[in-house]
This record gives sequence, C-alpha cells and structure tokens, in this order.
Amino acid sequence: MAEGFLQYVHESRCKFRFEADRTSTDEIESGIRSLINDIVKSIEEKAPEFKILDIIPTGSSYEETKNEAPNEFDFMLVLKELSGPGKLNLHQGCSDWYPQIELKKDVSFPRKYMVNVNYTNRHNQYEQFLGSPRIVVQNFWKRIQQLIQETTFGVDTPRGKLSVKHCEGRKLVFAYIHDLENALKKTNYDPEAEKAIVFKGHVDIGVDLMLAVEHPHIADILSRRGFPSTFEDLLSKSKCHIVAKACHTEHGANGKCWFISFSAMERDLVYDMDPHHKQCYKILKSLFVCEISASRKIMNLSSYVLKTAFLFHVHGDNRCKKSNLSVCIKEVLEYLSSNLFHVKMPCFFARDMNTWGHLLETPRFSWTPSGNLKDMPHPFELCWIKLMFEFINYLKSAVYENRMAGTLKTKDDYEKLISKCNYFKAAASCLIKLYSDRFQYEVYRLEEGHRTLSACNDGFFYDYLEHLKKCFGFELLFLKQ
Repeated sequence: MAEGFLQYVHESRCKFRFEADRTSTDEIESGIRSLINDIVKSIEEKAPEFKILDIIPTGSSYEETKNEAPNEFDFMLVLKELSGPGKLNLHQGCSDWYPQIELKKDVSFPRKYMVNVNYTNRHNQYEQFLGSPRIVVQNFWKRIQQLIQETTFGVDTPRGKLSVKHCEGRKLVFAYIHDLENALKKTNYDPEAEKAIVFKGHVDIGVDLMLAVEHPHIADILSRRGFPSTFEDLLSKSKCHIVAKACHTEHGANGKCWFISFSAMERDLVYDMDPHHKQCYKILKSLFVCEISASRKIMNLSSYVLKTAFLFHVHGDNRCKKSNLSVCIKEVLEYLSSNLFHVKMPCFFARDMNTWGHLLETPRFSWTPSGNLKDMPHPFELCWIKLMFEFINYLKSAVYENRMAGTLKTKDDYEKLISKCNYFKAAASCLIKLYSDRFQYEVYRLEEGHRTLSACNDGFFYDYLEHLKKCFGFELLFLKQ
C-alpha cells in the first residue's frame, strides 16, 4: 500500500513539466543569468560596493530536485570588494557560525555599512567592522527596485521570451512566455514534447539573490568542532561563503554578525545523490513543504529542513544504501518526527547549530488557553512546533499504518490523503503569512535549551486546534483523530 501511494505521488505530483525537453530549461536558466548580470552591472555603476565577482547557482533547480516546473532559481552574488585574500579578518560573533567581519585598512567600503562607532562609543575597537548585514541587503534591494521601475529588462530565448516583471519583497519575479508557434518551424521539432514544455504557455519564475563574501580561511572551518572532517575535500572543491544574513541578538535581527553558508557544498552533495533518494526527496517535498516569503525567520517544514534530513539519511554516519522507496521515506519521517519532538535539528555541515536557529521564532495569536492550561510556559511556540510534529506523525501513520478510514489502496484513497496534505500546507502557509504581515511586531521566540514537546500535552494541543478552527476556520482536528 505504501509503495503504491508513494509511486502515485511521484507520477502525479513530482514529474518535472519541462522534462520533455531539458534544453528549454537550460535556455531559461541562461536567460535569467544574463538578465541578473545586466541588472547588477547597472547597479554597480552607481553603487560600486555592489560590484559582483561571481554569480553562484544554488537550490533545487541545480540539485535536480525541483518538482513540476522551473519556477524558482537561487543565486549567491559574491561581492568583489570584500572577497579575495588579505581583505578581511573574522572575529567570534554570537556563535561559531555567525562571525563578525573586520575589514583591512586598505579595503574601501562605504562608511554607512560599517559599525556606528559613535553609537558603540568604542571607536578604535570597531571602526573597521561591518555593521548589520540587514542594512547592506536593504540598500541592495532598494536599488534593484528603483532600477526595474526605470528600466525594462528582457531577453529572447530560442523558444520564448523572458522578462523581469517586478520585485516581490526580496525576490525578483521573471515572466517566461513559450513561443510554440516559432518552435513549429524548428527542424528537429517534436510536437508532443514541445507541448509538454510549459503548461498554459507561460510561467512566472521567482529568483532569490543572496549577497555573499568568499570565506577567507578554509582551515578555520576545518577546526570547528561542528564541521564533519570527512567532507574536507568537498569543502576545498565547492568552498563556503559568508552571506548577508543577520543573527538574532537579544530577540532582534540587527546584530553585526554575518552567517557562514554551505549552500554550494549542499548543492553539490544533493546533485550527486542517487536517483532513488532524489525520488524520495521529491515525493516528501510534494506532500508537506510549503515555501512562503516572510519578513522573518519562522520555524517551519521548509525545503531546507527536508534537504537536511536527506543529507543525514544518505551521507550521514549510517550512509543509507537502500533502494526501497517506502523504507527510506519512513526513516526520514521518523528522523523529522524525533527532531521536532526535541525542538532541535543539527545542520549537516555545522552540527553544533540548530537548523531552525538558536532562537526559534513562531506565530503568536490572541488566545487564552482554557482551564488549568493557562500557566504553561511558551504556549504558542510549543503548539506551533507540535502542529508540525503531529502532521509528520499523521502522514507516517496514514501511509504505513492505515490510519485513514478504510484502506489506502485506490486512486481515490490516494487523492484523499494528498488533499489532507495540501490542506495542511495551505493552513500553515496562511498562518505564516498572517504572522508576517499582521503580527510581525507581536511575536514570542523560544530560546534554545533542553526543552521537548513533552510539556505540550494532548489536552493543551487540542485546545489550540479548537482555537485555530474558531478564529481562522482551519479544520485540523484530523491530526488527532
């Protein structure tokens, strides 16, 4: 039953819609890189601090784990002024993986991005330190927004047209229109393959850009106790970077720490994953990952969390060699369930750091728990985490223990379970969006410690589900049935 359902999900929800002609996808990617290059060239004419040394592709489109359509690309933009030997020193920040950056005296970078020494009242100590990366990122995206309002960016590909539509928060949105009429004139035309390339003739493509700096001291990474030394060769080959992503200091996000990222290494490791495990990855991604742009780091079941689970499953200490779909997916679900229960999941290349961060940020709602549940500490945080924990367990039980009414045998049974998964994803996305848009100044954060979900009993969680139903109309009680 489990195998049949999982195969059905893969066939009906995970097939890459451009798979009929991979050339078209490559053309889109090439066009996007060309337009990004045009955009950053235009920006650096007025703001030379944003001169880009390299554009590094990352994410699922380059890991070959993208489902359905090429509607999202991720790139790191390496800042030339801050990259290269002899340009900066790293100092201990709030953790081993959030360093502070001190620029050498001969490095030129605008004073507005440096630590405000008048505010710190420690002129000599911090004069050459970069300030909050958030300010750098805000100014970069402000320039992008101004630029695309004033200038039209577009390019013709061999099979269509690609253009920049607008800026959605800190994400560029491109429009690709497939030119089927022109494709008919091509000599090696396959009509059935061509029609399968893009559904409805067009696709909107989100592009995330992350500002980065080359890490200057690879030996420093190898000395960290959280880095697995077995990946020294991969580190030398793919390298790691320091990205403009702020830490949370005293429940804020304006500290002067930057973040050490292993995105390029993760990309290469996932890309080299065998087809069986990529299939497992894409199936689970289809069933519960909901990506949403939010102004804050919110704990959720993101594609990065799932990627981390598979990296441990395939490349961890036990190095899975299985080729059974249902067995591998069950093991990954159990791994996720255990990590959610303990409210901690190690990063693959920084194993002393929590994937969800050292401060866990979750939605907060106007809710007064009933009866003797009022005195429970951190009610909102624990219930949000338990919501994800219970969903993972529900999915595992439905697939492997026949928890759903009836049996999981027919296409209708499969679609009912998929519908439940989609409903959960939609509800979680809506709550995250409400939190980001309306409640962003009313938040609780659960600081890392030795807490588990054992404090959140079923009675308390049921009260929470009733609240979600009453206030938002979300019927999630099926998780506890």
